[in-house]
Amino acid sequence: MDIFENLIDDHRLITLVLNALERFIRRAELSGKVDLVELNRFVVFLHEFADLIHHEREERILFPAMAKLGYAPNGAPLAHIRDEHVRERHLLFELRQVAVRASLEASAKKAHVIGVVRELVAFEREHIQKENELLYPTVKKEFSGKTLDELTRELWSPADAEFRLVELAWLRSLADELIREYPATP
Repeated sequence: MDIFENLIDDHRLITLVLNALERFIRRAELSGKVDLVELNRFVVFLHEFADLIHHEREERILFPAMAKLGYAPNGAPLAHIRDEHVRERHLLFELRQVAVRASLEASAKKAHVIGVVRELVAFEREHIQKENELLYPTVKKEFSGKTLDELTRELWSPADAEFRLVELAWLRSLADELIREYPATP
């Protein structure tokens, strides 16, 4: 699996968790209660996996390689994607602040949290679609086989490969739980 296939596979998992998050928040709207422990589980996955692993791969490995191909580091599309990563971090931070509280009291706060979750889900879907359908296919064509192999090897540095595998297994397990606990209705 090359780096692009790996990143698209990350997107598949993130999308499944976003679908579960959307079902979770729909239940919260219907019940009038936002379970902060459950919200925190979603936020932990999205922060740890989407931001700290997936985005780190893009920003540490893919973007510098794109710059070597001639993409302007501070121009489109790199600057745009980085800006989107920053926006996602802000949305996740807003949810993280809420998710660690003891309770969510006022209905206006509940409505705000529900709104932020919906904004995050819509934003993420659009971001993933842009990367999968526009960025990755275009850039992949520009890499030679040798360069693509080198980029893919960079996903796993020998120094942290064992820890990364354990971390990924834990996060995938968390994702599986969330997806299973908030299934699509037939």
